Amino acid sequence: MRSLSLSRCAGRQGFTLIELLVVISIIAILAGMLLPAINMVREGARKANCGNNQRQIVLGMSVYANDNDQAWPVILYTAAGTAGTPSSGATAAITTLVSFEYFAYITGGDLSQKIFACPSNPTVKPAAAAAFTGSGTSAWATSGFSTSANSGAAYAYDWAAPSNSTSVRVITADRPKSASGATSDWTNHKSVAMASFADGHVGNLNITVGTGSGTQTVIMSDGSTSFGTTRVASNKDAVTGVTTDNVYDSAELASPSYTGLSGSTTSAWVK
Repeated sequence: MRSLSLSRCAGRQGFTLIELLVVISIIAILAGMLLPAINMVREGARKANCGNNQRQIVLGMSVYANDNDQAWPVILYTAAGTAGTPSSGATAAITTLVSFEYFAYITGGDLSQKIFACPSNPTVKPAAAAAFTGSGTSAWATSGFSTSANSGAAYAYDWAAPSNSTSVRVITADRPKSASGATSDWTNHKSVAMASFADGHVGNLNITVGTGSGTQTVIMSDGSTSFGTTRVASNKDAVTGVTTDNVYDSAELASPSYTGLSGSTTSAWVK
């Protein structure tokens, strides 16, 4: 009897093939259920980090403005080594990139180049340490900028913002990815653009479908000036009496200009 009992116990060790397959199937199902949730949490963290990057940029520029007659840091450029008036989406993006590099340089390394990149699209970033002093060739524009959608300028910047801008005035925002992108993937965060406002707080701008007021002229990093007339990044709190304040829109400024440094205190036009 004793030897028979031991024999039976020995014969029951391990899983059968069917039992093993069932366990593997259950694990695969659970993994499939968990992965979307994990990806959502990961993207939420990246979006928060993106907003924090922009917040640090704007707060730093506010300190700069306090020491420089209330003017934001801006270096107008049309090419890697050419100062001048931006006249297109591509040259506006170069001005943004050079201005960011100049600002990063004068902070003495307090703002590294990774601050100027969105974690959800890390390939769009400055490719070198900031070296631009205000004249000569920009290292970021030379090595990190291209006229494709994946340029070195991850964020758009409205250097026309007045020093007395209100807390609803957008200063930086996610740059649109491409003019022909899928409707669910207009920015690095799908249909949401992260933005930082004049007082340094960060918020979401929902990109919606609608005509808004006027033609939505979006300043693109790929050189195109039209992102489509039905894509609007809405900032509904920005202008009293206006249903939508169209970020990336030149139509709502009284005298839209790439060179103007005295735009609306409430209506944003990022470039």
